[in-house]
Amino acid sequence: MVAWMYAHGLGVSENFAESLKWNRAAAVRNYPQALNNLGYMYEHGLGVEQDSVRAAEFYRQAAKFGLPEGRRNLAIIDEQGGKFLE
Repeated sequence: MVAWMYAHGLGVSENFAESLKWNRAAAVRNYPQALNNLGYMYEHGLGVEQDSVRAAEFYRQAAKFGLPEGRRNLAIIDEQGGKFLE
């Protein structure tokens, strides 16, 4: 939740570096939404260098934990020519 607040500037100044920090902290605990959020940040270059391969890795992990958004985002990358579902 804190990561989302920083990413969207809700109650705090928008700060992708802080959002990244909080998402990473949750992702190491295998929190699926944080994994998906990291994928989104890497896919769109928010606070990090844009990297579709890393994005797909995070989406794949989120999907593995049962998060539908992770599967959807991975499919979108694949549809755009990424071929990361293999």
